[in-house]
Amino acid sequence: MKIHARWRATTSIPMILCEKRNWTISQLKRALSGHAYARGALFGLRSEGIICNEKSNELFQRLELILANIHELSAKAWGSET
Repeated sequence: MKIHARWRATTSIPMILCEKRNWTISQLKRALSGHAYARGALFGLRSEGIICNEKSNELFQRLELILANIHELSAKAWGSET
């Protein structure tokens, strides 16, 4: 990505880092939304009998790992290690 010379000269490093942080947090919010959508879809698939309980449990476990990863990345993005 090429940065315009004027923008580069007038933008401070802290400002760039702040914008990057805001972008990261925005993407993590999208990840949480996607996680919630996938989790809801699993309930529907299981209730309709499209997937069995064993497969549903496997997918729920994967979603829990993804959610833990999202929370870890969110903590880092906000600057608070938990």
